[in-house]
Amino acid sequence: MSLTYSQFALPSGLTVAIMDGDTGELVKTLAGNRKDIPVGEIVWSADGRQLAAGSGDELIVWDVESGAQTHNVSGFRLISGMSWMPDGRTLVGLLSVDGSLNALDAVTGKAAFSLSGFGSVNSYSATFEWDGEQLLTYDGIQVTRWDARSGAVLGQQPVPGQLPKVQTSGYTLSPDGKRYASPDTVYAAQNGQPTVSLQDDPDQGRDRVAWSPDGETLASGDSLNLSPLVLWDANTGEQLLSIPTSDMNLFLGALAFSPDGKFLVGGGSLIDPANGLDEGVLLLWNAETGQRERLLTSAMAGERVLSLAWSGDGHWLAAGMYSGRIVLWDMQTLRPTADLGGHQDSVIGLGWSPEGALLASNSLDGTVLVWKTP
Repeated sequence: MSLTYSQFALPSGLTVAIMDGDTGELVKTLAGNRKDIPVGEIVWSADGRQLAAGSGDELIVWDVESGAQTHNVSGFRLISGMSWMPDGRTLVGLLSVDGSLNALDAVTGKAAFSLSGFGSVNSYSATFEWDGEQLLTYDGIQVTRWDARSGAVLGQQPVPGQLPKVQTSGYTLSPDGKRYASPDTVYAAQNGQPTVSLQDDPDQGRDRVAWSPDGETLASGDSLNLSPLVLWDANTGEQLLSIPTSDMNLFLGALAFSPDGKFLVGGGSLIDPANGLDEGVLLLWNAETGQRERLLTSAMAGERVLSLAWSGDGHWLAAGMYSGRIVLWDMQTLRPTADLGGHQDSVIGLGWSPEGALLASNSLDGTVLVWKTP
């Protein structure tokens, strides 16, 4: 059998069917080992010569041309989003019981590397932060620094106590790292002491907050839409702008400023009062005037947006969903351009690498996935 890029693979119960994309004919069948669990999570290597698939806690790698199994590894939970690295021989996506994310060298059949900080520890799922080309993950106990391209662990450091940024989803670190904010208070990151109060009415409860890129402005909002969205002076606590949203039956899941600070985007859902169903929504406001510029709902029916991240060049906006999907928006055309499926639970965190080539996503399923920009 000659290898061509017109072939595709389909899960077929206990086997994988290799089909001819031009004729639709069955080329060959790759058999799994288990007779009680169907084969799934199919991923091709970049050169098309290898195919990997999961079956329960088992990973099978086949040589596509011969149809022979080259490796069979068990004892791991295979995550959605399992993928080959650019070297064509390393397969990433095997989750250990201890929460480590593992990679298999498909040439030797041995572990290539293991990354700690991807499982849940003390109710935490791994939280991440970019530092140049490196990715930092925090699991409630230690910070792991690793190279997101090669998968190499560069170092780990235990952290006493909790990092302010991940005390709760309602806290966020300032761009310079010197302060962090809840929806109603700004704190000094060094000692945790409150420095500025963001209060207009004790009865106005807010639970979403975002910093402007220059660290001068904070936006805070109420997920239940019982209080208006407010922009504050982050240094004085002065209210700069109040943006009413009471005209919508809105759930507000996340807030994010554009990289130039000119726009504020809110992600969430519009709730149909008749049946309670969600329709995912992005609301784009002018951060200077508070005027609503756009209301976007494409590709998000039946969803709730829970996390947002704007790439540094302003081109891309990633929206993480309750279902585990990520919808990537082209903000130059205001259209969704990609639907990223890989997480098995809600996407609660998103972050771009400084140059915008990589997007990291954090989910309640205990995984952190790294994506390449289209």
